[in-house]
Amino acid sequence: MSSSRSTPRRFTAACCAVGFSLVGCASKNTTATQTSVAAVRTPQTATNGAATTTPPTSAAPNQAPPSSVAPGDVAASHRVTVAAVGEARGVPDSVTVAIGVETVAPTTAEVLKTLSEKSNDLIAFLRESGIPEENLQTTNLTAYPTYGEYLPGGATPAIVGYVAGVTVNVQADDLDKASTLIDGAAFTVGDALRVQGLSWSIRDRDALLATARADAVAHAREQAGQFAAAAGWTLGAIVSIDETVGAYPFGQGDMSGGYPLNPGSHQLQVNVTVVFDATE
Repeated sequence: MSSSRSTPRRFTAACCAVGFSLVGCASKNTTATQTSVAAVRTPQTATNGAATTTPPTSAAPNQAPPSSVAPGDVAASHRVTVAAVGEARGVPDSVTVAIGVETVAPTTAEVLKTLSEKSNDLIAFLRESGIPEENLQTTNLTAYPTYGEYLPGGATPAIVGYVAGVTVNVQADDLDKASTLIDGAAFTVGDALRVQGLSWSIRDRDALLATARADAVAHAREQAGQFAAAAGWTLGAIVSIDETVGAYPFGQGDMSGGYPLNPGSHQLQVNVTVVFDATE
């Protein structure tokens, strides 16, 4: 009998060394239901000695499923990312008019001389009209030749003259003066005047920005709440906000006829991407 018991011990120790334990090893008191041998993987902490019997996982009635959260653990965390738009409108209190001067002459020397005289007259008039120096900006200066008719055979046509031009951006903070400035510029430089466009703006946009930002975040929170509710989550705090700001004029005004220029309204738009925390 002593020789028959030594064989299971040696076999058991070898199995424990490679990380397995035996369930129901045969012994003197073994019942009929414990004669089968099942290898169950266990942590490799034992390297010698008798094997310990590990009951099957299914035998523990109170053991939680692998996916459940154990007591004391933090609930699963998620992120909800949404894009939203906020808007605010205000009335422009400033207008920038692009006023150009263009001259034509047979030679470059003549065209540039005439352009210099006309543009100096224009700047002098604008200064006398109360436009401060920081509201005057030269944005474009050009000079190029003009050609005669193209000749048969692909020969290069002759230069018949030159055109030169300059553009000055004039910012008028007094909207009532804007149309008066254009009229006065036409009287000063005559047919050389070129009005190339105008744009409206609001000098102090802080209040509008604050309103648009609050509107954007409110819309983002509303959308994120809808997504979280649909997923069965609880919406948490804001993690991050990315912003893009744009300004869009409405009713820029009619420069045709006898004026006045109508500023209309100015819409400030804030586009945000907001990331929220959420928990199950």
